[in-house]
Parts: sequence; C-alpha cells; structure tokens
Amino acid sequence: MIRKTIVDRRHDNRPRVGLGQRLSLTEHRLCHCSEITVTQRNRIRDARVLNRGHPSSAVSDVNCDELKVCHAGDCSRTGILAAMTATDTATLIDGRALASKVKETLAARIEELRNEGRSVRLDVVLADENPAGSVYARNQAKMCEELGIEYRLHAVVSDAEFDVIASTIQRLNQDDRVTAIMVQLPLPDGVDTHRIQSLIAVEKDVEGVNPANIGGVLYGRRALAPCTALATMRLIESTGIELAGAEVVCVGASTIVGRPVAALLMEAEATVVSTNIHTHDLASHTRRADVVISAAGVPGLLTGEMIRPGAIIIDVGINRITDPETGKTRTVGDIDVESVLPVAGYLSPVPGGVGPMTVAMLLRNTVAAADEVPG
Repeated sequence: MIRKTIVDRRHDNRPRVGLGQRLSLTEHRLCHCSEITVTQRNRIRDARVLNRGHPSSAVSDVNCDELKVCHAGDCSRTGILAAMTATDTATLIDGRALASKVKETLAARIEELRNEGRSVRLDVVLADENPAGSVYARNQAKMCEELGIEYRLHAVVSDAEFDVIASTIQRLNQDDRVTAIMVQLPLPDGVDTHRIQSLIAVEKDVEGVNPANIGGVLYGRRALAPCTALATMRLIESTGIELAGAEVVCVGASTIVGRPVAALLMEAEATVVSTNIHTHDLASHTRRADVVISAAGVPGLLTGEMIRPGAIIIDVGINRITDPETGKTRTVGDIDVESVLPVAGYLSPVPGGVGPMTVAMLLRNTVAAADEVPG
C-alpha cells in the first residue's frame, strides 16, 4: 500500500504532509527503508508521513505529481523524515540566530515592565574562585546590561560552608527587590548542591533547579523549567516538526536535561524513549527515532550509522578534547558530525546550538519571574 501526500502550509510557512493527499513535485528519487522518496527544489525537510501496515516491498513507480513512500521493516510506527536530494546534508540549526530573536522579544517586554515601574533583576551567587566561573559571571552581567536587566553578583569565599551559602540565598529570597536568583556551580567541596538549589524560592528560581519547578515540568509547565531542557525544546520546535506521534530518543537521563525534556516531549504527545548508561544496543533505539537528543557527555557517541535518514539530531553534550596533532583543546558534543551530517535532516551543532539557546532561556526565565511579581 502506497501513501500519497500533499503539502499543507502552516503558520510558519513550513509545509506539512498529510495522509492520502497529493503533492506536486518537480523532481524525485527513490529511497528505501523509512526514507521519503522525493524532494522539491525548495527542500521540503519536515514532511511528516504516517506509514501503517504496508509491506516492505511496497514500492511502485514514482511520477512527478505524486509522493510515494516505502517503509521497510517496522511499519507500525509514525515517521517524521526529511526529504533530501542525493547531494544534501543536514540543515544546521543556528542556536545563535534563534537566541538573538528571543532576546529581541525579551528586550521589548523588559522595556514595557520598566515603563510600568517594575524592575527585572537577576542576583547570582558565586561560591567558587574558578577563573572560568568569573568569566561566565562577567558575560552574564554584559548580557543583562544589554537587555536592561539589573545584575547583582554575590561572591562568597571559595571555601564557604553550607550555612554561609544558605544564608545568602535566604536573604535574597526575602528581598522583594530581587526577582530572580541563580546559584553558579560548582559549589565548594562538601556543600550539597541539591540542598542549596532546593532553598531557592520557587518563584525566583530562574534555572529551574528547585525540585518544585522540575516537578512542574511533569504537568507540562514551562514557566520556570530547566533552561537547557527549554533550549532543547525550542531547537526541536524550530524545525517545524509535528511532535505528536513522533518517536524521540533521549540519550542521557539527567535531572536538568534528559528527564525534563522527556516530560515536555510527552506533554507534546511524542513517543519518548529514555536511554542511559545501562541501555543495551543503543543504536537499535536511535535508528528508529525521528528525533534524537544526546546529552551523555561522550564525544563521538552517535555516528551516522546509528541514526535514521532525515532525523532531527539535537546535540546537548559539552566535551573538551585535545587535538592529538596540534595539542589544542576544543569543545565538541556527543555527535560524530562528519558521519552524521550526510544522513540527518537537521543537526544542532556544538558549539553554536544548545549553548546560546540555554543562555537565552535563562534570560527568558529571568523576565518571566519578574513578570509574575505583582505590579
């Protein structure tokens, strides 16, 4: 049984494909095993096709006014695949460009709040003298200044004990002038990070690390969800994919990425598989997925052989590796880009993908927290 499809324009002008309808095409090629068989010159990259119950031999001649799909093997699933020409490579998801758009929207809202006599203020607790932490704090201050967010840094001694850090947070919780609080990691040795994060007032917790905010994600609430999880969702949604019914694999099950992302995806009615270090035969899961999110922190973990042609790949891994030839270190993700790029439909790179968007989501949460303060 061959399914025919037609493009249905959505609000963002991306085409969507529905069952049993026609698609006018200018060029085509025949693919196999879960691949869409044709493409237009304008690169339809987010066609969604349901393939149910047809045999693996379901291949027929393709003519230029119909889209025909074959799906070998497991035919009972929903597939979301990118139609690509033989010379195509994955579309890179530009996290920096998307983050810039978010910041533009935030700047406008901050101006509105200021005109209403309301302030947006981010207070950051820094309890480590690591140079990288200081640089990060300075970058935060610069970004806040650009958007009109008041920024306050509270540096405590690097060997501060739990009580010192806890009292700083409690003081900020009780200060009505403070609308957002962030505790920068790592904390000094011996200080329980989870206990410290649990002390942050729920309504001021802009990183979404308080257990109450993490729990809210289970109910589909994004108000103050973990920033990296929000960033991951924004990158996926930027492709125009219809998540309902799509099969998604989350590689890694941390409390700040894997688990909250899985919950948000389930709220969007995706079919979600969460894998971890004990998962047997990871590739058997990722090869079936329409979307793969990798947040394992293992360089080169996912290769082109492990993903489905046309899949959306979101790389959340942050790894520092040393080039054996030059001796220089560089930042890479979990994805083997060289082998994945010719196979995937979309790929968020590292750097330049989730990272910039995570910062944008921190700023977004900062504004959201101030928005909830009575005017």
